[in-house]
Amino acid sequence: MSIEVKVSLEWLKQVHRDLDACQKVIWLAGCRPQVPGGFDPAYVTGAQARLQEIDALIATGQQLESTQAAQNDHDLSHWASSLKCTWPVEPLDPEGAWMIGSIDDHGDGDKTHYPVITVEADQYDAPGDSEKIAKALSALWQRAFSDASPEAKPALPPMNEALLYILGRPNFMCYGVAQSLRKLGHSIPNKTEDEQAHVIHWMLNSYLLHGEGWLGACNTEIASLNPTAGPTNE
Repeated sequence: MSIEVKVSLEWLKQVHRDLDACQKVIWLAGCRPQVPGGFDPAYVTGAQARLQEIDALIATGQQLESTQAAQNDHDLSHWASSLKCTWPVEPLDPEGAWMIGSIDDHGDGDKTHYPVITVEADQYDAPGDSEKIAKALSALWQRAFSDASPEAKPALPPMNEALLYILGRPNFMCYGVAQSLRKLGHSIPNKTEDEQAHVIHWMLNSYLLHGEGWLGACNTEIASLNPTAGPTNE
């Protein structure tokens, strides 16, 4: 039995970046693999093969279509989303080789292991390094390949003097700007509250587009149609 997973090219590019970072985590964990020719994290993680595979997919504009053989007559999750836990290959040898993959807990004490990557103990200098590497990689890959929605980011930057100036603009200072905006084609009702809301919205949009140059952009826009209008920082 096998499964097929399709993902977008944008996702592939993100995976490529995260896989590249994945190789660096070995250094961060303070471990040094013993391989011919010196340090080669791809020898441990197999990440380089994945990078080459994804490179080819991106280059040809294809989508990832991956099948993974099932083990123990159970569907095995796609490798990219399976790296959720670690466990020693030999339960009585925690300093030996470690597996990275997923464990299906049936709730009755019976657990099914789905291994994806093996981190061999004899590739490292110090006892326990294989466990540190496996856990570090698992944590990184779980974050990189999580199916969950990304954490929401603040819609607005932190409060600063420019935002205080824009958001705190009183309505009696908005009439002149609102008149200029009407000449620019903005449809603004005559109520002072509406004028204030439209002016603040227009200024805020300029700030988000131009950053520190927002005020100059506002003045340029008004002056282009109404050269006699005063600046918005009046």
